[in-house]
Amino acid sequence: MLPRTPPPLPPQQPHGIPPSQFRPPPSSTQITKSRSKFHPFSALKLSKATRNATAEIAKQGARKAAEEAKYEAELARLQIAEEEALAREKEDEEFRRAGALAEARETVKSCVESLLLRGHPSEADRKSLFSTCSQVCKKVGLDLATVLQEPLIEEQTPVYWAILNRPTTSPEIDVATSDALIIALLNECGPLNETTIVSVRLACMLISNNALLQYLFWKFPGLSPLSTRDRMLLGPSGGGDVVDVEETLDGTGSFIAHMKIRRFRLRMNVSTVVKVEFVTFGKSIYPSIRRRCTTPDIVGYREDLDGLILRGHGTYARRSI
Repeated sequence: MLPRTPPPLPPQQPHGIPPSQFRPPPSSTQITKSRSKFHPFSALKLSKATRNATAEIAKQGARKAAEEAKYEAELARLQIAEEEALAREKEDEEFRRAGALAEARETVKSCVESLLLRGHPSEADRKSLFSTCSQVCKKVGLDLATVLQEPLIEEQTPVYWAILNRPTTSPEIDVATSDALIIALLNECGPLNETTIVSVRLACMLISNNALLQYLFWKFPGLSPLSTRDRMLLGPSGGGDVVDVEETLDGTGSFIAHMKIRRFRLRMNVSTVVKVEFVTFGKSIYPSIRRRCTTPDIVGYREDLDGLILRGHGTYARRSI
């Protein structure tokens, strides 16, 4: 009898490893059935409640943006309206001021015209009217001295008309009375501007009154043709040059000018030229003496000026003699 073969022993498992680790892997069919389907964008899908909340937030943002835009537009409209109101107010203020200034100038014009039409008003009348004019100008921020030097009457200054309307001297009216209104106007004008200076010269030329012109040169140095250097040299002694004109009555337009030039030698050395001015036969004459002449020759001056007038040169004649 053959000995019995013992049954085979089960395979030995590694110590410490659970049996499940040694289970055979499932077949490929089983792997396919047990694998779940995965969609990568499924996590981005929002619930209905979330979508509704997001839409509401978007609507609120849009409403807020619209309200802010409306507020900005309203603010801009109010700002524009305010600027337009300020502009209209400024225009109205300028219009009212222009009206007030025009009214003040018209008052001054009326007062001056009343003085001119009186011929030779009294000193009290002149002071009263000038005081009234000064108060009227002050109320609207005007300077009476400036207004009196404007072409208020027919595009000419008041002093221009005062010279043209100067009363003729007579036993009842002396020279001081005849010149009183002219002097008063020039005193009120203060520092004379170019418009006033030109108007005085023109008026004296039109009435051919050299005596008045020379007196105004002496009374108001700003009117005279003296240079600044000559004024400085003549200042200590006072006064200016003297020019007396004798006009012929033979209709030829001839004249003789007697000139007295003060501090002649010193002025020639300092200024190198001396200028004088006078009017005759409705013309203004501007002779000048330059350094090349060492001694004034009155006859020579007269002949040059006579020749200038006879040749009928322009209203303002200039010549070096």
